[in-house]
Amino acid sequence: DKAHRIGSRTRSIFGACQIRIALTKTLCRMITYCTGSTAIDDVTHELKDRGHLHHRHQQCQQSSSSIIMAEVPFDLSVSDGDLEYSEKNMHARRSGSNGCYPAVCLPISTHGHFSLRVQLVGSMVEGNSFSFGVAQSMRSAWGDGFGKEKTSVGLFQQANGTDKVAAWDTLNSGDRVEKSIAIVLKQNDTVGLDLAHGRVTFSINSKEVASFDAPGVTVAGCTLNTNGAVRILQSSSDGADGGDEVEAEKPTFAAALSATELTFASSTQVKRNGTSGCYPLAAVLVPSSNFSLAIKMVSTTSEGNSFSFGVAQKIRKTYGDGFGLERTSIGLFQNCTDKGSLDFCDNINGKDKVSLPMRIEQGDTISLVLQASTVTFSINNIVVAEAPASEINFAGSTLHTNGEIEIVDLLRSQCQEVCQDEDDEESEVVDEAAQPSRKIVKSLSLEMSNKLKKAAPKASQNHDSSIRRRTVASAAELAPGLPLNTIVDPIEWPNEEEPGIIISYATSTAGDCGLTYTWALTHELQSIGLTVFHGRMVFSGDNWQEQWYGLMQLTSEMATGIALVLISDEYFKSAACVNELRAICKHFDSNRIIPVVFGDCNMEGNFLDHCEFLGKPFERKLIGGFFRGKIDGNYLPPPDVGIFQDDWKGNVQRLITRVKQIKG
Repeated sequence: DKAHRIGSRTRSIFGACQIRIALTKTLCRMITYCTGSTAIDDVTHELKDRGHLHHRHQQCQQSSSSIIMAEVPFDLSVSDGDLEYSEKNMHARRSGSNGCYPAVCLPISTHGHFSLRVQLVGSMVEGNSFSFGVAQSMRSAWGDGFGKEKTSVGLFQQANGTDKVAAWDTLNSGDRVEKSIAIVLKQNDTVGLDLAHGRVTFSINSKEVASFDAPGVTVAGCTLNTNGAVRILQSSSDGADGGDEVEAEKPTFAAALSATELTFASSTQVKRNGTSGCYPLAAVLVPSSNFSLAIKMVSTTSEGNSFSFGVAQKIRKTYGDGFGLERTSIGLFQNCTDKGSLDFCDNINGKDKVSLPMRIEQGDTISLVLQASTVTFSINNIVVAEAPASEINFAGSTLHTNGEIEIVDLLRSQCQEVCQDEDDEESEVVDEAAQPSRKIVKSLSLEMSNKLKKAAPKASQNHDSSIRRRTVASAAELAPGLPLNTIVDPIEWPNEEEPGIIISYATSTAGDCGLTYTWALTHELQSIGLTVFHGRMVFSGDNWQEQWYGLMQLTSEMATGIALVLISDEYFKSAACVNELRAICKHFDSNRIIPVVFGDCNMEGNFLDHCEFLGKPFERKLIGGFFRGKIDGNYLPPPDVGIFQDDWKGNVQRLITRVKQIKG
């Protein structure tokens, strides 16, 4: 009958999550998760009324559980970067009709029940569509909205003030199934959803309006209409009561958070085909501080590239470094060649890597247990490594060439055997010489390279650390043509000075390597003391258009300001890129625009004829002529010589020479 009380603590989940735990005479458990929504143009999402849960979830019976309440901001890794975010990503807004079905979302945990309430606080009459729902996977932009997007269900309404909302199901039959609802969503209305036992129920102003089966959904949110705004009022998730020896619910992969290059045979089995992608991530959400995951290596581990398995506070879907080497991660990392080694790397605690006297082979089972802020790794039920691990949000693997893994069961009793109490550690003496595989390695890590710390600008000290940048990582698997020692680490923009060089590029250039080449060029130029800026240096939460176009204008006003344009056929297929080049050509003199050729690019004739967003055919022809007149003759390298990455070192030196000539 003794009452116990634990004070509040703060934990980061998808940016920031506040958890308050109270243990009293009567203990109840309620775990809350947040989802997002896709906004109408100019829709603001706010997470509000912290800690207030829906009445349905307040009716907790007395049990041997605990109460956990959480707040989670929007996850920008699964949301549209063109939306405006503020207040630690608790608000999101669509400006005008910017973008196409821009989505703002949060992942759904596969554990427990889930509910979400969203208030429409922006305009609902200025055009485009609003949707709200759940999906197995959802595009952050250029999709079809919740309910009409494949593998989704949701509420969908044209935001014109007269059309009524409808409930759409494209998840269960493959075809769009519509259910009319005699309600017109208006400003300040509240829409909600409750997910339980694989079925989702939608409500409007607390009145249930539709219900659908929703198996395997991983993301929830909204797509925003023109100048719309939304506020997340509350979200919650009930966990099931647990005994001491029940089997832990088997986790599943979160496809929406994983690399698109991977093939999911099911929610528990995934494969990388050949060498598709770069460190492609198969992600699993970590819903609580007590968590376990076990996978079986289905494929061979000798066909090349690297395999990793671990936990992370944040991790990239692709072009990262793998668990253990990625910042804020811990994991097992193996070079998948015939003689490749297995290392334990702890980049959360900043420790050196430790080589382990074994390899992961086909048929092996690798597991991790997260308990009491410690993660323990095992291979075939033999403990191999252990390290402190707090604020963990993700687990999973990055896959090697033709790598294939499957999630398998792990009992909680097994977890308890692996996670020994500190009091018991000294009682067991391990002969490390006789049993090297039993060695428990604590707080170990790969030391991070600091080559460019002096050259790279420091992040503003005033910027909120919970806001994550949109980045691509430093690479060991590099884009074609880059020397092996090329550095492509992302750099934070200091927001303290005008750049001397601004870059415009398309991510899809050269087989989706455009961003990697951009980071590589950024480092090459900053290594000689130049200040460089491009769109991926904008912090998530900041308005990238305001940042990029504003800094482009400031750079153009500098007598020696330079614009680098990484051109390719893919570049001219991007509306955003064409608009950036249009602005560059208007503000920069021709001799200060350097078109760097990274792919096949034919600027002859009506090469912008596909750009309907530029207006009528003759207007597109005029703009094409404008581009040729501004940049023709400045190409590096010349189009008949090849592309820049074919002679990386030589072309970098030619670029630096040209830049120095302009700078004087």
